[in-house]
Amino acid sequence: MYFVKAASSRFAYFRQWLLVRDGARKLPWKLLLEIGLVVMWVLWLGRRYLDFSMLEWPHGREFGMAIQPHYIWTLLRDCGDCLLWNGMYNGGSPAFAELHAGVLHPLVIVATLIWGGFNGAKVVLIASLAMAGLGQLWLGYVLKIGPVPRLWGAFLVTAGGHLAGRMEIGVVGVVLSTAACSLAIAPALKLALYGRRRDAIIFGFILALAIVSGQGYLQLGFALSVLPAAILFFVDKRFQLRPVWKEFLLAGLLALLLAAPFLLPFAHFGSEFGKEIDPLFKSVQPLKYIPLNYVIDDLRFYHNEDLYKIPIPYLYLNFIGWAPILLGIVPLMRVRPARRKQLLFLLLALFMVLVSSSGLPFKWLARFWPTFAYGVRFPSLIQGLGVPFIVAMGAWGADIILRQGWPLVRLAVSRISLHRRVLYVLTWVFLLVAMYHSLEAVYLFSYSWLFTSHEEDPVIDWVLSDVQTPDTQWVALPFGEHDWGIYAAENGLKLTDHVRPSSWVGRSLPSPFLKAAREDVDFTEPGFITQRVDISIVRLPENSYASIRTSDEMIPCEAEAQGGYIKVVCRSAKSGQLIVHENQWDGWTAVRDGQPVPFLASQWLEVEAPAGTHIYQFWYKPWDVPLGVALSLLGVCLAALLWVRANGAKPVLPHHIF
Repeated sequence: MYFVKAASSRFAYFRQWLLVRDGARKLPWKLLLEIGLVVMWVLWLGRRYLDFSMLEWPHGREFGMAIQPHYIWTLLRDCGDCLLWNGMYNGGSPAFAELHAGVLHPLVIVATLIWGGFNGAKVVLIASLAMAGLGQLWLGYVLKIGPVPRLWGAFLVTAGGHLAGRMEIGVVGVVLSTAACSLAIAPALKLALYGRRRDAIIFGFILALAIVSGQGYLQLGFALSVLPAAILFFVDKRFQLRPVWKEFLLAGLLALLLAAPFLLPFAHFGSEFGKEIDPLFKSVQPLKYIPLNYVIDDLRFYHNEDLYKIPIPYLYLNFIGWAPILLGIVPLMRVRPARRKQLLFLLLALFMVLVSSSGLPFKWLARFWPTFAYGVRFPSLIQGLGVPFIVAMGAWGADIILRQGWPLVRLAVSRISLHRRVLYVLTWVFLLVAMYHSLEAVYLFSYSWLFTSHEEDPVIDWVLSDVQTPDTQWVALPFGEHDWGIYAAENGLKLTDHVRPSSWVGRSLPSPFLKAAREDVDFTEPGFITQRVDISIVRLPENSYASIRTSDEMIPCEAEAQGGYIKVVCRSAKSGQLIVHENQWDGWTAVRDGQPVPFLASQWLEVEAPAGTHIYQFWYKPWDVPLGVALSLLGVCLAALLWVRANGAKPVLPHHIF
């Protein structure tokens, strides 16, 4: 009996230490410890990505396509601002108007500059997992959840199927944007609760990071869920408007300014942007079936069309298990009146996530703006944004149980109940075991995609060697095989007829000078070079990257291209027009022998070419990027000024009014 009392006493002390609210303010080491634990968990979860061998490929057939735009940053050391034009594939396009990949997210920039495009993408994946986990940890602090449930929630979100499941086909951009939008939830709620100017500045920066993280699906989900839910805090108990709306407006303005290097080029180029549409919204499920994706871990389910799915698993993989859902019921019954609005925020935001992922807002919008609405082909990806809300409510429920000591297990021996503290111990043990098993189930489910595979094929090296050219030319590699995009980028090849999720409306693709395809070719055919197993290599000399068109012939020129800088040397006895097969767009300038020359009306870079030997230079110097950078710097200066002026300022929305 003495042993039970002593153990209970020590456990009570341990319990009190663990349940300190907002302990990070008094004990910074505690916050650092929690961050360190989350990072360690992430490194363990993504340990296969720490192998930086070029032969270790992350899982997913679209991995190569997803990260190819990252390679623009490898040009920074070689030619500086030439990276503003992505000339790596399909005739080129403005690099900063990229929607599919988050090329302007700091994680992508830093990782690519340090580790290169391929291994940098592995770092981006690991950092994205960490970002999601730390965002959930932050949300736990805002909700004043104790350390144990808070860490459990962070671990669970990091390992959740809504992140790892996207690697079923390797869409790194969706993982990054899901993590970036999840990170913005905590500062949004904190600003709504307290209305402090510095919270508005922080939220503005985090929101800008979410905007530039790519894809667009999760950003739409965030705008349709978190922002409407935050309106709950715009009024007090008497339904009078509170000044916190001004802080949200300020945060939105800062976010737009900071994200201007992406927003301005994209707005400028947006009308030229084309992608596949789905007027029938075939990929979305009815609202009533969507919650099942959070609890079903049977992979066979995701490969069939049950419950109105399409057999593309990564769209629906969001498994987190029953534990956070069941624990999330507890706050509904035990929340204090002062915190009801916080709970309502989580519930409303979750509901709006489910509604958005069912496609209902986009079906309604299609009546007025069909071009945009039909382009939102996969609203189901928005489901992943619901995971932080579900887990937050589950962690909140676990915190209530552990803090208030609900006896989940009541024991009696000969009508004599055990000591209350012993019941607390049993409650803790039971709940910790349940948390562990829930985390284990999610980990085992998600690790099905968080791995790499060893890819070593001598045929690839042979083909890459065969398609090298002495000057710049467009080449075509086996169609529909996304990995070739990485091989081309690593070897400085310009790739045409390459599958991308978007295209330039009304523009044709440049014809290849060299073509490698998995098809049978007659060895006697003109231009045939060699056969590598089942891949034939053919030269098509009439498709020169740069050539002069005269009245009766095409005269090839020597060209050297790096991003938005092109140098062409032409020698011709006849005059004509120089055609460089790079898409013409606002921002290109042309110089012949040091003198500016105008462009001719053409899809390509085309200028007049007099007879003789001449040197032509083309630069891409758009107006939108410098203006966007200037606006971003303005946003940074404005944020710094407001931050300094906010020192010591009182909250505009005291927490006690709730």
